[in-house]
Amino acid sequence: GFNGACETDCSAGEHMSTNEAVANAIVAGQDLWLGSPVKGKSFDYKNIPEVAQALRLASKRAIYAVVHSNSMNGIKSGVKFIAVKTWWEKTILGVQVSSAVLSIICLALTTVGLIRYHKNGGIRNED
Repeated sequence: GFNGACETDCSAGEHMSTNEAVANAIVAGQDLWLGSPVKGKSFDYKNIPEVAQALRLASKRAIYAVVHSNSMNGIKSGVKFIAVKTWWEKTILGVQVSSAVLSIICLALTTVGLIRYHKNGGIRNED
């Protein structure tokens, strides 16, 4: 049999975004919904055993697919994730910070110039 999760290829349009459409898809075997969240009031699926059971099964298949994928290779209890910034990430951050500082300096100089201009009654001072 098939071990994994089924995902929509696209969920566009009002007719695919109703609570009933999502419930019907989950009961039909849809595990992951590729689209916008359902708009409007929440759907009380807890009172519909068929939908609740289908949600449990969909969750199980989605978790199974992630756990048995390459993204979980080497993950064991006690594994620590350490965030590492590469040289190019540091360079991009430096350029962003430098741009922000230069923008603030330019804004400050423009503000000072406009204040001086208006204090002089609209006459440009060359000194």
